[in-house]
Parts: sequence; C-alpha cells; structure tokens
Amino acid sequence: MAYAVLTSDKAGSSSGGLSAHIERKKLNQETGQMEDFTPASVIHPERTALNKEYILPPGTSRTQAIEQRIKDANVSGKIRADQVRSLQFVISSDHEKMAELERTGKLDEWVSDSLAWFRKEFGEKNVVSAVLHMDEKSPHVHVTVVPIVSGQAKPRVTRADVGEDGQPRQKRRYKRKDGNRLCAKEVNTRANMIRWQTEYAAAVAKYGLRRGIPAHGKTREESTAWNRALGLLGQDEESRKRREKINDIQREHRRDLENLTDRHASEIQDLKEEAAQQRKADQKAHAAEVDALNSKIRAKDIIISGEPARTNVAVNKAVANVKKDLASARNALDSANDQIKQLTLRNENQTKRVKALSESEDAAVKRATAAEKEVKELTGAVGVLQGYVSALMAVLYKVSEVIQNAVAALISRPSNQGKYRFSFTPEQREAVSAGIAETGLEPHAAAEELWNIARPQMTCRDAWIADAKKDLDALADGEVYQRDIVKGVTM
Repeated sequence: MAYAVLTSDKAGSSSGGLSAHIERKKLNQETGQMEDFTPASVIHPERTALNKEYILPPGTSRTQAIEQRIKDANVSGKIRADQVRSLQFVISSDHEKMAELERTGKLDEWVSDSLAWFRKEFGEKNVVSAVLHMDEKSPHVHVTVVPIVSGQAKPRVTRADVGEDGQPRQKRRYKRKDGNRLCAKEVNTRANMIRWQTEYAAAVAKYGLRRGIPAHGKTREESTAWNRALGLLGQDEESRKRREKINDIQREHRRDLENLTDRHASEIQDLKEEAAQQRKADQKAHAAEVDALNSKIRAKDIIISGEPARTNVAVNKAVANVKKDLASARNALDSANDQIKQLTLRNENQTKRVKALSESEDAAVKRATAAEKEVKELTGAVGVLQGYVSALMAVLYKVSEVIQNAVAALISRPSNQGKYRFSFTPEQREAVSAGIAETGLEPHAAAEELWNIARPQMTCRDAWIADAKKDLDALADGEVYQRDIVKGVTM
C-alpha cells in the first residue's frame, strides 16, 4: 500500500515565483504581458498540455483569485503587506501509485475526492485553485486555500512584563475585532496539520493510499545521507574514480607545462629585450612631449598674468549692460501697469454690458418661446391645408382633361429618346405648363402635386425618373424656359 502525501506551506503577497511554477506563466517585465514559462522541475515537456486547472475559469490567475476572495470576505482589520494570504498544499503519492491512477483512469476521480475533503475542511469559497501537474516526475496537485476564519477571536497569550525596577509593568491590550479574519496562525496549527494527515488519508483510502507513520521524535534522514558521508571521507567508489581522474589530469598538465616552458624560453627572452628597447624609445618620446608641454605652460602663464585687467574691463561692461537692461525692464513694467489699469477699466465696462445683454437675452427668450408656439400652430394649419390641396388635385385629375394631359406628359417624359432624352418634348412641356396653370397653385406646389399623381404610374428606370423630376422642378422655376427662348433653342 502507498502513502498519501499532503504537504503545506504559507505564501504572502509576493508569491510570483510560486505562481509562475504552478500556472506555467510568467510576467514579462518589459512588455507587461504573461508569457509561457517552463520550470527546471519539468522533465516531460511533451506532457505539459495534460496539466489541468479544476477550479479557476480560463484567463484568471491564482493571485487574482486570492485577492478577490479576501475582498469578498470583507475581512476585518488592516491586512499587513507581509501577512500570509494563502496556504499552498501539494497532494500526491509515490511515482508508481500515481502512474497506476493515471493508467486506470482514476486520476480525475482522486482529484475530485481530494478537493471535496479540502472544501469540507476549509470552506468551499476559501479553496480558490487546484492545478494538476503531469509534466514533472510524478503527477501531483497544487491546492491554494485562503485562510479566512470567522467567529470569536482566540485570546492572546501574553507573558509577564517586568520593568527595570523588577516590578510588574502594565501592558496595553488591544481588543480584537470579531467577524471574518485573514489569519493563517489559527488554521495552520501543529494540531491541525497532524489531524489533516489522518483525515485526508481516510478520504482517499479507497485508492489504496494510507497515512504515513506519525512523528516519533526523530528527524527524517534522507536516503543519500550515507553516500554523502562516504563522499566526505573519500571512501566511496565515485570519489576513488574522481581522485584517479584528477591525478591523471594533473600529470598531463605538468607535462604540458614543462613542454611549454622549454619551447617558449627563447621567445620570452626575445620579448624581454624587445620590451626594454620599446621602453627606451617611449622614454625619449615622452621627454619631447614634456618639453612641448612646458613651453605651452609658460605661454599660458604669460596670458594668465594679464587676465585680471581684461576681466575687470569685461565685468564693468557687463555691469553697465545690466543697469541698462534694468532701466528698460522698469519702463516696461510701468507700461504694463498702465495697460493693466486700462484693461481693468475695460473689464468693468464689459461687465456692465454683459449684464445689460443678459437682461435683453431673457426678453428675447420669451419672444422666441412665443414665436415657436406660433410656428407650431402654423405648421399644423399648413399640414391641414396640404391635405385639402392633395384632395382637390385628386378631384381635378378625375374631372379636368388639362390635368390628365399634364400627368400623361409627366409619365411619358422618362421614356424620351433622341434629342429629348434629357428634357421635355415641346408638346410635353406645353401640357405640363398648362396643368400647372390649371391648378391655380404656386408653380412649385402645383408641380409637386402633379408629380405625386404621376410618380406611382412610372415603370421605367429610377435614373430616368430622377431626370424627369429635375426637369419638372426647372420648368416650375420658369427660368430654364426663358433662358432656352433667349438662346433660340427649341425644346
């Protein structure tokens, strides 16, 4: 029978490394975007696609889920920057058992039963993430729990405080607030951790897992401790082979060093002689440079000796220019003050005018309101009148042969070909003009009423119908006809 493994750890606000390991995502500091991340513990990268998150929806990070749970719980008291915000659990078993669960298709069922135990123990809302890793040595699950507790706070255990005089000293006590609290100390206690091992093992016992041996006062010694001890003493097989290899390398190194020393002895002597000759040449060249520099220094000393007199002249000239600029600035300031006084007076006048205009504006608004009301009334009357006109035209169309001829001319207008393609024929123009006059309406209004009767009866192309409408509007203007007469054009 295999053992049920359950380990726990605490995490504060800055757990970016742990989140990157669990989520296989890492923040790029330059772009601010999350990028794929492969930890060093991943030994089967081809199985990374089998990793699975059981609680969080896609696109939500563990850090966001932890902060949202703390916000939703409305915890009392201030949360410190270094306070523990989550408990990180890892559940698994030995490699063979986990491979068996995967092979028999019971891995998801084992995770489901494990999460049911976590929700029962810590509260369903406090279990915010569960990630199954399949790409490391053995399958395992990282479970994230937010340690939210509620109810009466546990009393603090305080030690006696003694002052320098040896007398008991009264310490200030602060009352803890009740309600929801973020408190890992009350959750992650030694007694709870021992109980968790027992109860979790019972929850997954049906998978052939059992609890580990309870603590018996001895620390666990790693399996490699004996090998490390032999390594420190130099008595293990690996250390012996390593020593032999080191001895071989050292012997080879000594042979190479002796060969190099013999081979390059003459070259080293030649280099020494060449370096000595180069030093002599450099010293001679440096001596010439030093002489040239000394000459320049002497020339500079001569120039510097006369510099104070020139400096005084320049300073006096600069002072005079400053005084001149100061006088100009004062004149400009006086002028600006005069302008400010004038602007202030003008502003007062403008204020008076604005007040008067405001009063006029109120009166204008009242007149505009009354005019708007009158326009609405007139608009309604026009609409009624327009209905009467349309009805009258319908009657005229039935009884007046002139109106019928005008409508027939409008209907046949879009079908004109040849030289009358873009205008009325003379007969059509005469019939339409007679129809406009027959109505007794203003020409544009009459033309519009004739068009309303003729348009539903037109069956030709829309473009030709549009040309007919434009020609009718021009005929109603009367200007086109007069212009054509002047040009001598027969339409």
